[in-house]
Amino acid sequence: MPFVIPRDDEELFIKYQAGLPDRVVGILFPVLIDRRLETAIKSRWRDLTPHRAVFKELFRDGGPLGSFQPRIHVGYAIGLYDEAMHADIKRIAKIRNAFAHDPGVNSFADQPVGDLTGALTLPERYPVGHAASGSDPRRFAEDMMAESGVGDTESRTGRFLRSVELVLTWLALQTGELAAKPRR
Repeated sequence: MPFVIPRDDEELFIKYQAGLPDRVVGILFPVLIDRRLETAIKSRWRDLTPHRAVFKELFRDGGPLGSFQPRIHVGYAIGLYDEAMHADIKRIAKIRNAFAHDPGVNSFADQPVGDLTGALTLPERYPVGHAASGSDPRRFAEDMMAESGVGDTESRTGRFLRSVELVLTWLALQTGELAAKPRR
């Protein structure tokens, strides 16, 4: 299973990422996490105001949750993910910032991106390799996390992409965008 893609506008980007420069991948893939994280937070909260006015205020540019960093912390605070995933999402955000703000950072081998990528823990926590669990729905999340559309998970770029893939998959599971089929 390749990346979980619930949005059509993400599909082509993910499909053609292999041909993109590291800087582009390092900046744009965290945007996918940010969008999915916003959706996940909203799925846990309720805005009963007309026209979803509270969400519009909270998530607007310049609003309290208008940027990636506060959303990362809120996601952790409301239990969307554990401490290890929280730490890796923060590292992914730092990688994005390094590519976006440091003209000397052009690849995943450049510092500080190389160190940050090496510190990502999710690829070891969820190694590629589908352990067959049959139709047990309790194992569905584990099975989905064991699957991968990233060909090379050993390189720095592959390690980054695998980490992003795991976060996107986890968030899709949390929002119900990805769920086990009911047993008949």
